[in-house]
Amino acid sequence: MFHVKRLTKQQKKSNDHLSINIFNYFIQIKIIYYFLH
Repeated sequence: MFHVKRLTKQQKKSNDHLSINIFNYFIQIKIIYYFLH
């Protein structure tokens, strides 16, 4: 039980990290788009 709880906590952490990466990626695309146009 404890192990599973720890695992889901870790999963959530990686999910948050993933969404941050996507957000940064999106910002980079907007910046590139802005400079190209």
